[in-house]
Amino acid sequence: MNHEFTRAPRTAVALEPHPLCHLALSTLLGRIEIELVGTATSTGEALALLQEHQPDLLVLEVDLPEGREAALRLISNGPREVLDLTTVVLSGNEERCTIDAAFARGAAAYVLKSSDADAITTAIQQAFKPSLFLP
Repeated sequence: MNHEFTRAPRTAVALEPHPLCHLALSTLLGRIEIELVGTATSTGEALALLQEHQPDLLVLEVDLPEGREAALRLISNGPREVLDLTTVVLSGNEERCTIDAAFARGAAAYVLKSSDADAITTAIQQAFKPSLFLP
């Protein structure tokens, strides 16, 4: 007996201070069948979108005009707003203390923006199914 399990498509909210990056992120997520349902340039906007859309994924930059601590607070508080929220940091920031802080606050993955598209999509997919990946 063959049972196929289908799940609703995954959805995402992005927090990125540069609106031009929103289109690129939407395209990138579309490659792995995740629909970008909301984009924000501030943590307040992102929080409202999380509450409204209840997405599966939050993708965010930690270097925000309002400060890194605001982004880190959102990583901590996101799961309080959305049950089973997976958070992936996509950032240009390579500082070890920032990476460690993001993981300590609950990020499932931290990916550098300088990574190629395949590495980014693989990291996002694996954030939903933690495993070991060695390219």
